[in-house]
Amino acid sequence: MTPTPRSPASALWSSPIYRFRVPDPARPQGNQLIEVVFDVTLSAPSFDRPSAVMKRVLTKVTSDHLRSGGTILDFGAGKLRNSLFLLRRGFRVGGVEFEKLSQTNAGKTAYHNARTRHRKFWTLVYPDDFLAAPQTFDLALLVNVLNIMPVPAERLLVIQESYRKLNAGGHVLWYSQYGDADYKKRCTDDVRFGDGYYIGKNRRFKTFYREYSAAEMDSVMVANGFEFVKSFVVPRNHVRLYRKTDVAPVTHALTLAELQRQIPRDARIADPKEKRPKRVRRTATVKEIRPDPRSLSVEERFIAGLKDIPPGRKHASKYHSLIAAILGYLFMPDRLRRKKEEFEVDQGRKRIDIVYTRGDVGFFDRLDAHHHIQSPLIIIECKNYSEDVTNPEMDQLQGRLNAGRGLFGLLVCRRNDDQEAVVARCRAARKDGKTLIVLEDADILQLLRRRLAGKADEIDDYLEDKLLQVID
Repeated sequence: MTPTPRSPASALWSSPIYRFRVPDPARPQGNQLIEVVFDVTLSAPSFDRPSAVMKRVLTKVTSDHLRSGGTILDFGAGKLRNSLFLLRRGFRVGGVEFEKLSQTNAGKTAYHNARTRHRKFWTLVYPDDFLAAPQTFDLALLVNVLNIMPVPAERLLVIQESYRKLNAGGHVLWYSQYGDADYKKRCTDDVRFGDGYYIGKNRRFKTFYREYSAAEMDSVMVANGFEFVKSFVVPRNHVRLYRKTDVAPVTHALTLAELQRQIPRDARIADPKEKRPKRVRRTATVKEIRPDPRSLSVEERFIAGLKDIPPGRKHASKYHSLIAAILGYLFMPDRLRRKKEEFEVDQGRKRIDIVYTRGDVGFFDRLDAHHHIQSPLIIIECKNYSEDVTNPEMDQLQGRLNAGRGLFGLLVCRRNDDQEAVVARCRAARKDGKTLIVLEDADILQLLRRRLAGKADEIDDYLEDKLLQVID
């Protein structure tokens, strides 16, 4: 294979070895840092064939959603257990993996078999070949790969690159471990790392593990241009299929160059000699190198994406999708549940932008219990207007509410210069037994910043304050 010119990401991901220096989780407020070195290829399963349940899922997805001879991107292909199964079924497969894994004894055998027995297989060495590949695909597999990547922003880039490489209407299968009892025992406070845990107390090089709830998976996929299609029941896993849409709200909010600037390399972090991470003291020259700097957080990506969308009807779909992703991220699965976009009512004559069922904690749960506002469903309308929302928009939302669906609605918009007029309109709706709250961009930004600071209770308080302005 002809080497691909190095991309800006190569300095950070030229090998599967990730080196970080982070606060000691046992003493997070002190000057003690630990150096944690990962080899993400150690997470690759040792078995060379997909499990019976994996075969059933792959067979179902490809039978229902791929044409004969379709093209599949197997990201984190490992030792090709899934690729070889799909090749035997007649599909074309591009396997993405670090070169190191293909050079192991088992890897050499698997890749040799794939290349010599199946002309429809090609290798995309991560990261350069993957990023530069001109091919497009009908299906991307993310099988137990995003949850073992220690850099959250890199996971977003993988999703974004998958979006770019998929054909129109293509699909992503996200298969991620969840609720495994063994991992639960191993993921303790003393091995916290970034937004997950480092695994491997008995070896020098660590692996990473992070669980995603189904709601988190849906939120990040919607933000990056995918809609949920269906889930598969697999014990100790979340398995969800998504379809590429025409709108990707935050695709341009993160760049490779920015990622490299925020997570620099430090050659002084050597290969570990001991099983326990090396402890060092923080100094002017010995600094943190975190996998999850605040500037690259999901919240900051949402904030950047929100600021990037111009107001106006031309970009209404993009704004709608981003707001759906943000609300899902902020409130699901406990405060809000079961999202439905473009919800049809009145025999299909009208549509509600977003509908949730109410959760059992926090602000939305208290609507009924504390304020006696009937709210089995939470009705949300989004307006990407450059001007203030006025009576027609308020009347539209008010008309969506009834005793069956619920009597509480949210109107999300870009800005309102006349706050007093907005509150007055919401108070007027109360006379009809309906409760409306208006959130603008400034409010959404406040909620995201509270989430980033780990202050979920303040999110509830913020909405409670908005409600009190209306019902006083």
